[in-house]
Amino acid sequence: MEDSFKKEGVEKKNYELAFLVKEEAAIDDLKRIVRQSEVEIQLESPLKKVNLAYKIKNIGEAYFGFLRLVSEPASMHSLARDLRTNPAIVRFLVVSLPKEEMAGIQSPMRRERPIARRMPIPKEVVRQQAKPLSNEALERKIEEILQ
Repeated sequence: MEDSFKKEGVEKKNYELAFLVKEEAAIDDLKRIVRQSEVEIQLESPLKKVNLAYKIKNIGEAYFGFLRLVSEPASMHSLARDLRTNPAIVRFLVVSLPKEEMAGIQSPMRRERPIARRMPIPKEVVRQQAKPLSNEALERKIEEILQ
């Protein structure tokens, strides 16, 4: 498997390309640009139409998707340059991934979210709260504080 990551002494790395495109048809243009940059596509997410929080280039809604890629770093720089000049691509972000994450390729849209767990209350705090005060004891405490 290491041979698939090395080509002529240059190590290939794992990347994720997240993008917003104006139209669904623009994904074909994006894939063409990726293939021209000699970048291998490992995983492709389905496009999802999203309303943007604010207008980007006078556009209020776009299609979001991502690609998992394997490439040499130099190829990714040329790919980013080509994506910047394409008017159909509203925004994009390229992130470098660790190799281990690509081993079990799983779509982040389908990944289960961890369950938030409550922290246990220390026993000292529980013991302090466990002593109920009678009305007489409470009035004595108030008198002590006021004096």
